[in-house]
Amino acid sequence: VVVEWYYKKRNSAGKVVLHYCKFVGNEIIFASENEPEYAERGFYDHGKYPVVFDVLYPEEGTPVGFGLISIMQSPQMYIDKLSQVILENATMSAKPRYWGKKSLGINEKEFLDWSKPIVHVEGDIDEEKLRPIEVQQVGGNVLNVLQMKIDELKETSSNRDFSNGSTASGVTSGAAISALQEAGNKTSRDMISASYRAYTQECYLAIELIRQFYDETRSFRITGATGKYEYIQYNNAGLQGQALPPAYAGQEMEAGYTPAYRRPVFDIVIKPQKRSPYSKMAQNELAKELYNLAFFDPQRAEMTLGALELMDFDGIEKVKERVQQGQTLLNVLQQIQAENVMLKAQLGINPAVPGVPAQGSPQNVPHGMGQAQKDAMMQNQTAYGQKLAERATPKMDKQ
Repeated sequence: VVVEWYYKKRNSAGKVVLHYCKFVGNEIIFASENEPEYAERGFYDHGKYPVVFDVLYPEEGTPVGFGLISIMQSPQMYIDKLSQVILENATMSAKPRYWGKKSLGINEKEFLDWSKPIVHVEGDIDEEKLRPIEVQQVGGNVLNVLQMKIDELKETSSNRDFSNGSTASGVTSGAAISALQEAGNKTSRDMISASYRAYTQECYLAIELIRQFYDETRSFRITGATGKYEYIQYNNAGLQGQALPPAYAGQEMEAGYTPAYRRPVFDIVIKPQKRSPYSKMAQNELAKELYNLAFFDPQRAEMTLGALELMDFDGIEKVKERVQQGQTLLNVLQQIQAENVMLKAQLGINPAVPGVPAQGSPQNVPHGMGQAQKDAMMQNQTAYGQKLAERATPKMDKQ
């Protein structure tokens, strides 16, 4: 049997590090303590065990725990025993038996054969000679205990009737039924969240391994939210610890001084893709509701951003980004329109009625400019303004 053993111990500096050893029987195949590269720093720089236990119900002092089977085993065992007793009692009650004296004088073969319409007897038949055996029925307390055990199993396993769509008598409102179903799914959501937390821890361990082992530059294809992708090259140069300067904080380095290191933080948040309990239909309904409330109107961007600060839903950052882009484009368009009005006023053209000179004498029109020159200058300015407006107009069909 090949054994892979991870263990922690303190190095010469008193720091707890993780070591790795692989052995078969008494023969050591590999030991990180025997390698000069890992003797002081440990096998993994992050110092954590390279495994994550997805435990449903953890036990104190152990890395493992117990699951639903351990919880449901005891009530299910009693349910099975009580059900067996009740079934045996029902079977005995359904199949009658009789007390019969030896001097009964009855044809037992015909008596036991229910297909025979006549049973021959000798002498008189009375209750003293032939009497049915009475079977004691199971008491009501046994049935109550069975129902209590069933309810206990439902509660401990979070398998309530509301979770399966069933409702108790008297609950007829759709909103009440939905609320009860949502409350019944609370435990299952907690269980799923624990699995997602374990998965997130694994991803962070992978990031720490990138920090330690990605010495060579590697190429990656990054897929964006819109489906487009780009190729990048990445290594761990930016994640390695950087030594602080010797004269840090205005102090000179003394003899035997060990330089301090600044370890960069990998500023990334890992979020499982399907962690949110919301469905696609709910997300689509939320998007339509935001649209109907004019959340994407650039003129109401300030109020929209204020409302979004108080809200929390998946994709809220994208909505904020879209609102801010609309607000920026609206400001650019308003600035271009103001510049066009100013240019028209300088050329002596009435902004309200194209082609009609504005009242008063133009102030910034060059002296001696004819009408043809004015029209050509205005046409050039208008074409330039249209190009700016087209370039600044938001394209909703493109990312």
